Amino acid sequence: MKDLDLDEYVLYLDGTGESGDEIVFMAKDGITRVTMDATNMPSESSDFITPFLQGVKDIFGSPLSVLRDMGNAIKESVSAVFPGILQIICHYHFVKDLGKNVFSSYPDMRASMVATKALAAISEITVPEKGDGIVYAEKLWIAIAAEYVLYPRTIPSKFPFVLPYFQVLERCMEI
Repeated sequence: MKDLDLDEYVLYLDGTGESGDEIVFMAKDGITRVTMDATNMPSESSDFITPFLQGVKDIFGSPLSVLRDMGNAIKESVSAVFPGILQIICHYHFVKDLGKNVFSSYPDMRASMVATKALAAISEITVPEKGDGIVYAEKLWIAIAAEYVLYPRTIPSKFPFVLPYFQVLERCMEI
């Protein structure tokens, strides 16, 4: 940060890895998005995080604030190394965790909707051949409505951030 002529930084902390494997733990400056330090750790434990953060503090000083996930080990380590520094919960991690609790019935709802085969029947509706009159207009409206209803299913589902089957249900009720 000194080379970038920055005296202040916002510390982003996150560890990534599969359960049971080593994790990559990273410290990043939230202002410049520059990775300040990263290391492999056997686990996301305060036994490993605290010395890592002490190294960050020794080199860069204390941050303005820390953005982190909701893990207790990170919270405890940040409190030990940077006492009094504001800790902010990462919105992504918060929503991901909240979604698992709030939307726990979503997979069952999705399976029920698919099992009725109603969506499959709707997807078979096609745009009618060009014609005149009210019958053609009604068939065209139905085809457009079917496309509108099913559109959320074309968006990749990144549960709990995108819930396409809730959107399909909302669109059915809207029409």
